[in-house]
Amino acid sequence: MIDEGATSFVLDLSETTLVDSTVLGVLMGATKRLRPGGGRLRLVVGRADVRRIFQIMPLDRILPLHATCEEALAAAEQEERRRLDGENGRLHVPTGGV
Repeated sequence: MIDEGATSFVLDLSETTLVDSTVLGVLMGATKRLRPGGGRLRLVVGRADVRRIFQIMPLDRILPLHATCEEALAAAEQEERRRLDGENGRLHVPTGGV
């Protein structure tokens, strides 16, 4: 999918109970492939113990963690809108409270 131009992925790990070095290596490899095209991998991590693994590493600085799929998809959509606005020469100014 990355080779076909996809730039944004949401991976649902909400049912995952174990994340080992193999999983982390695959996630980092995907992230490395996505970055040149401005892409990003977002993770849905609902379990506190699994989230803690990403925080200890500290891979949560590289891989955005979200509590739900809806939250991750909304963040990906917002980021894509900002990217497209930038390509069209428009400045994106967020609305709402500070």
